[in-house]
Amino acid sequence: MKRFALALAGCAVAAGLFSAAAWAAGDAAQYLPPASHLKGIKDLLGGFLLFRVIPWTAVGLVGLMLLASALSPERVARAQQALRLGRWRVVLVGVASIVVLFGLAAALSAAARHGAGALGVIALVLLGFLVWLAVLGLAATAQIVGQRLLGPEGGAGTPWRVAGAGALVVAASILVPVFGWAVFIYLFCRGVGGATLALFSGNGGAAPKADEA
Repeated sequence: MKRFALALAGCAVAAGLFSAAAWAAGDAAQYLPPASHLKGIKDLLGGFLLFRVIPWTAVGLVGLMLLASALSPERVARAQQALRLGRWRVVLVGVASIVVLFGLAAALSAAARHGAGALGVIALVLLGFLVWLAVLGLAATAQIVGQRLLGPEGGAGTPWRVAGAGALVVAASILVPVFGWAVFIYLFCRGVGGATLALFSGNGGAAPKADEA
C-alpha cells in the first residue's frame, strides 16, 4: 500500500514537472520569432554575404595586392622568396603569427572595454599589422602565380601584368563557396607566414632553397 502511494506521488510530481516545463516552453515560444522569419533572416544573411560582401572583398583584394606590389616591391620580393623556402613551414609560421597577433588584439580589446581605451587603439594597430602582412604575402603569392601563368616571355617587362593575373586568380578563389574559401584560407595563412619570415629573417632576401608554391 505504501509502495502504491509512493508510486502515485511520484507520478503526480513527474506530471507536474512535465506540465510546468511544457508551459514554460510554450510561454517562451511566444517571444521567439516564427520559423519563417528565422529562415528569412538566414537567407538574407546568406545572400548578403554571397552577393555583396564576398564579391566586393575579392575586388578589394585585387586592388590591395596590386597596391602592395607597386608601393612595396622589395618587401613583396622578399616575401616571394620566403614562400619558396618550403610549403608547410611557411604555413605553420603563418598560423602561429595569426594566432599570436589576433590573440593579443582580442585580449587588448577586451581590456579596452573595461575602461582602458588606449589598449583598443593598440589592438587596432595589431590587426592592421596582420592585414599588412597578409596583403604582402598574398601579393607575393600573386607574383608567383602570375609568373607561372604568363611564363617568362609573357611577363617580361610588364610586372603589373604578372601581379594582376596572379591577383585575379588568388582573389577569385574566395568567390567559390566552401572549397574556394578553404583554398583562400590556406593562401592567407601561407602569405602571412611568408611575409613574417621575410620581415624577421634579416637576410635581405636570400636565395630560395626550393621552388614550391
